[in-house]
Amino acid sequence: MMKPQNLDITLIEADLPLWMKQARRSVDWGVLVVMFFSLLLAWAFFLQEGLPHNNATQNYAYMAYNYRESLREGVIYPRWSAPAVYGYGAPIPNYYPPGAPYTAAALDLLFFDDTLLAVRMVYALSLITAGVMTYVFVMRWAGAGAGVIAALLYVYSPYVGLTVPHVIGDLPDIMALALLPAVLWAANRVLLLNHSMDAIWLAGLFAALILTDIPFAILTGGLAIILMCITPANRGRYILLSMAMLCGVGLASIYWLPAWLEHGLVRWQPPAYEPLPASITLSGLFAPLRRIDLNAQINHPQITLGYLGISFSLLAALAVYQLRRWKQGVFLFIGVVLLLICLWTQQIWVMGGAVFCLSVGGSAALSLCEQLLKTQHRVILPLLLLGILALSFPAWLSPRWEADLDTLDPATQINYEIEGLGVAALPPGADLPLTLNEPITPSTTLITGYQTGQVIRIPPARLTGDRQANLLFSRTHSDRYQVSTRSLTRFDVLRAYAPGWYATLNNRQVSLDPDPQTGLMVVTIPEATTNANLEINYGSTPQRDLARFISLTSLLLILLFTVIRLLRDETRVFYDDVQLLLVEDARLLGLICAGFGLVILLFVVPGAPYTLYPRSGAGLDGYIGVRARTDVGMEMLAFQVHSGADYHVGDDVMVTLAWRASRRLLQNYRVQVYLVDADAPQTSPRWRITSARYPGGYPTRRWITGEYVLDPHRISTATIPPGDYRIAVILTYCNPTCPPESKVNFFSSSGEFIGERLVLPVRLNVQ
Repeated sequence: MMKPQNLDITLIEADLPLWMKQARRSVDWGVLVVMFFSLLLAWAFFLQEGLPHNNATQNYAYMAYNYRESLREGVIYPRWSAPAVYGYGAPIPNYYPPGAPYTAAALDLLFFDDTLLAVRMVYALSLITAGVMTYVFVMRWAGAGAGVIAALLYVYSPYVGLTVPHVIGDLPDIMALALLPAVLWAANRVLLLNHSMDAIWLAGLFAALILTDIPFAILTGGLAIILMCITPANRGRYILLSMAMLCGVGLASIYWLPAWLEHGLVRWQPPAYEPLPASITLSGLFAPLRRIDLNAQINHPQITLGYLGISFSLLAALAVYQLRRWKQGVFLFIGVVLLLICLWTQQIWVMGGAVFCLSVGGSAALSLCEQLLKTQHRVILPLLLLGILALSFPAWLSPRWEADLDTLDPATQINYEIEGLGVAALPPGADLPLTLNEPITPSTTLITGYQTGQVIRIPPARLTGDRQANLLFSRTHSDRYQVSTRSLTRFDVLRAYAPGWYATLNNRQVSLDPDPQTGLMVVTIPEATTNANLEINYGSTPQRDLARFISLTSLLLILLFTVIRLLRDETRVFYDDVQLLLVEDARLLGLICAGFGLVILLFVVPGAPYTLYPRSGAGLDGYIGVRARTDVGMEMLAFQVHSGADYHVGDDVMVTLAWRASRRLLQNYRVQVYLVDADAPQTSPRWRITSARYPGGYPTRRWITGEYVLDPHRISTATIPPGDYRIAVILTYCNPTCPPESKVNFFSSSGEFIGERLVLPVRLNVQ
């Protein structure tokens, strides 16, 4: 009897049916690795409460709160910000992209019931999404290893990992940085796979990007066109990609079309103040990233690639040349072009596209290392990952903040304006779409109503026995009153008029017009009424109706197309033939991830036993001490002249002042610097005085005691006679003008009176 023999059956992957290939596929470990590393980068948004006060994040939290309140009232697409302009209201959501605040408001309403937490989660989820979507985009055509490298180069870059979320506090920008790779991932799927749902994914993601940041959407559209040019596909897929993106534009028309068509219906008021602009220089792009000083109140943006971006870009350029990695080479080239555009235009947001392209191109460094170290193939990816973490070191030292913002309600927002800080629901530097006439006088009745929670917009003091109006309810986009009149009557309403507002009396439309002097609403009741229902609502306009029609039509078209594709491809089996990360490689990367998490816990998070942050006040190293006090609670600690002591006429003197508040400041003070004759500094005329602005570009009423503020200035020496000069500083209370009698007095550290002009102990020679 013959014994059965063991048959050696080897399954060849290429010969298997698609359903079996799909069943045999392992877990995509690369996604999990990137997700966990991105999660560790976002530690500050999980482990700290509240929000930082020294960037635009709080303004987006106010905006998200207003969206949430409107959604609670059943307004699906809010277009009015009721607390703005001292409670009179302004059409801010009609003109500014709704994507970021709407997302935070939806998370708040559905899951958290805490707007501050919802905003933090949007930041964290955006960082995680940016990493994961970059991975899946690159992985499809360059492999899982390259996808991991590209994703971590992107999220751990100084711009994405630190500058946007923590220094600038730009919620729409961080969402746009996450949607950029997501749109390109969807476009790549349309070109390479063309599954049934790919087109609707592309249309939806591109629409979301337009609703978040239009300039970034235009940049992403350009990258999608370049991707189409370098990706071989048949003509039908090119057409499908174009049509899907056009549908995305149509879907988003509900925002951009009314904002464009109604742009001239408002007056654009400049902001109350502008933060210091972040400058981009060639030397700055290649400078190392500085660590965050926890004692610094304002962290000025440092626009740099850091050691991380520079080193991997150079390795990738060598890989493109040696190994002909042309697709990654194209992205590397585009990244360099975008950097040049960034330098030329000084548009900071372009840096996001440049960093993404350099990160995708930088993933070619993996191929070069694998070619050079063929015998050590297994350790190359972990070593590169360790290199990314080491070279990006300052980027994951996030700032810390105090949970000092307790409420976001309308009364708090109005008080924000009264303090001279601008409109709470607009980031610093953003223009206000205004419909009121100046001067705008705050209403005590309206402000008191917001403080008590009973907002009455028809002032009771103006009512008589012949004209009565009792409030039934007041909401963000509507009011209802019970009115009684004996004849034709006009009611003044403490709301700003804007196109879209209308009034009805017992469901019959009545006249609602702007007051020609103030711009507030005036409702005309044409006849005698008794206990009639007067409703004032913010509704639609012809432009918004057109936008709604285009948006709904685009939605129906893309849904119909997707349903037809699903029915046609019902029996079709899809299989993505991609190179996933091996389990053995994933284990090594998992160990690195666990070790990095331990480093975060031991050295970075609040309360950690050790620290990687610099010592307190390290940002003032190299500064010359002054310690001059004032009679209002401000102190100048030190200064630094960055451009030396010798100049030619026409050169700029670069000086940075270091200030501190010794007690809570009750006013917003402005600073000016200028040159004076070195031999008679107190009596000398003022040469090249700078315009008055907030020290450090930040209102002094918001300063926290004990933390220093760096205040850079540029003084031109053009048209001044040659000679020796010194730098003088004055502080002024401006509301809004700066009268001479409002100057602040300086005193020495010992209490000796100095005067209104503080002369710095440095001598400059101008030839």
